[in-house]
Amino acid sequence: MRCAQKRLISTTSRLSSLSIANIEKFPPKESLFKHPVEGSPPKYFSPSVWASLQPPPPSALVAFAHRLGLQSVLSSTDIIQQVCTHQSFLTLHATYYPQEERPRCNAQLATVGNAVMGLFAAEYLHASYPYLPTRVLKAAVSAQVGTSTCAKVAQEMGATSLLRWHRTVSTTHR
Repeated sequence: MRCAQKRLISTTSRLSSLSIANIEKFPPKESLFKHPVEGSPPKYFSPSVWASLQPPPPSALVAFAHRLGLQSVLSSTDIIQQVCTHQSFLTLHATYYPQEERPRCNAQLATVGNAVMGLFAAEYLHASYPYLPTRVLKAAVSAQVGTSTCAKVAQEMGATSLLRWHRTVSTTHR
């Protein structure tokens, strides 16, 4: 049992910036093997899923706000956590914790953020290159505020360990 606890702690510490002081009981009760009820499939504990379900420590959220220089605007850690929570995380959270209240996500903030980023990028590119054709300007704006560019910026800001989202496998059936 001791080896399993050490493995759980080491795996969890590698997966995210998770503070054990923030967690009420460690190891979690889900990590202890329980014999399944007759006829039901066994449930196995996944440290990576468990670590992704844990909220980031408040100290990391406050440090992130200070790093961006937004500590006066983002005064509450709840707001910072909402900004860092994607809508896809809600389904994962509801799957494992159906009785708990759903965390607030950034769905409405993301719509406004995408519009503002597109507006600033379009204004900058149009001012810098006033004679670009419309299609080329649109492609340049998409390249400036696309997913890979935003991911690189988030990594440079140190936000990747704070982001809470769940990638789903998309399958198309026709």
